[in-house]
Amino acid sequence: MNSRLKLFCALLCVLPLASVHAGYSLTPNAAISGHNKKKISGGLDACKKACDSERSFVCKSFDYDKRNGTCDLSDKSAQDVGGLKTNYEGNPYDHYAKTSAARGPMTANYRAYELIMDCYNASMRNTGSKNSLGVVFVTSSGQSYQGRKIMQPSETCSQGNKIVYRSPQIALPNQDTISKVVVSATGQDALWANKVQIHQYDKGAPNTGFKHLIPGNWDTGHGKGYCLSLDRGDNRDAWTAYVAGGCTPKMTFQIGRGAKAH
Repeated sequence: MNSRLKLFCALLCVLPLASVHAGYSLTPNAAISGHNKKKISGGLDACKKACDSERSFVCKSFDYDKRNGTCDLSDKSAQDVGGLKTNYEGNPYDHYAKTSAARGPMTANYRAYELIMDCYNASMRNTGSKNSLGVVFVTSSGQSYQGRKIMQPSETCSQGNKIVYRSPQIALPNQDTISKVVVSATGQDALWANKVQIHQYDKGAPNTGFKHLIPGNWDTGHGKGYCLSLDRGDNRDAWTAYVAGGCTPKMTFQIGRGAKAH
C-alpha cells in the first residue's frame, strides 16, 4: 500500500461515525434518551416516511431499533438535549437526524383545537379537580392529538373560570377536520362541567391572522352538567341534583351529535 493510500485510510478511520442517508444523518449505536413522541413499526423506510409526514409535532429525529424494525420519533435533536446516549447494552439503536435541507423552513401556518368547559355553579362547591383530565382530539382521518392542560381550577370554580385543554399545532394546508373529543378522568377527585365547546383556530394562508370557529357545542341545560370521575358514585349527596346521568370515567363529544358517557 502506497503512502497516499495509507494516509487516506488513516483519515477515514478517525472520521465521525455519522453518515448521510437520503436527508438524514446516521449515528450508529446511539439514541436520544427520554424524548420519544411516537412509536412506528414497519422498518427503516416506514420510519423515515413517518417522520417526514408527521403533523402533530415537528419531527427532528428518530431512534431505530435494529432488533425489531421499530423506531421512536422525536421532536428533539442531539443538539437540543446535549448529545446522544451511546452506552446501551448490545447497541440496539441507530439514531437518524433530519439534515437541515430535509427539515426545510418552519411554517407559520397551523391549526389548533381547544376544549373549553364551564365549571361554575353558584349552588355547588368543589367543581374543579386536582386530577388532570385525559383529552384526545380525533380528526376525520383518524389522527389523534393529545390535549395539553392550559387552565383547570383545582377546587371550586369561580364565576368566569374555565377548563381549557389545547391540541398541538397541526400544519396547514390540511383538509382534516375535527371529528370528536374524548375526555377521561384520571382520578377519583370528581370534576363538574357544563357548556362544553370545541374551538378551532387557523393561522396563516389562506387566512390573515386567526380564523376562529366553534365546530362543537354541548349543553345539558336546566343547570345540570357532566361529572367526570373514576368513582361513579361521586354524584351523591349535594351534587345529585346537578349531574345529568351520574358520574362517569369517560365521555365522548361527537361533532354533530350528542355527548356519550362510557
